[in-house]
Amino acid sequence: MPVKWTGSTEGFSTNLSSPSCGHNLTTWNQTMDKMYTYFYLLLFIPGLLLNTTALWVLCKHFSKKTKAVIFMINLALADLVHILSLPLRIYYYFTHTWPFGQSLCLLCFYLKYFNMYAAIVFLILPPELWISACPPELPRAPWLIL
Repeated sequence: MPVKWTGSTEGFSTNLSSPSCGHNLTTWNQTMDKMYTYFYLLLFIPGLLLNTTALWVLCKHFSKKTKAVIFMINLALADLVHILSLPLRIYYYFTHTWPFGQSLCLLCFYLKYFNMYAAIVFLILPPELWISACPPELPRAPWLIL
């Protein structure tokens, strides 16, 4: 990738991937791809086990579905949906090929952003849950309208 440079170029090439530049971006990208692969593997195995266990416990062993239980089910389900897309990402970063088609690629990225926004929403809800469960004798903030 050529770079336009108006200053001194002593000892430096204008090509960023050139070894004379001192910063080989190809090596950096390969290192980051390996890091993504290992990081996603570290997330996938415990994430799959713990989220499925949490869903099983929350759905089967809690007969009373309180707001807190529903909140934890929603959060575990959002994480599990994202975790299930990680093997495809691991395959991509390991082989640098995507044989699964464009629609599955788009679905993978959709699940990533779905998890991110769902987690944000589910983490914002607890203050509202506390306020709704708060006894009426406790003072409430004047800016909250229930």
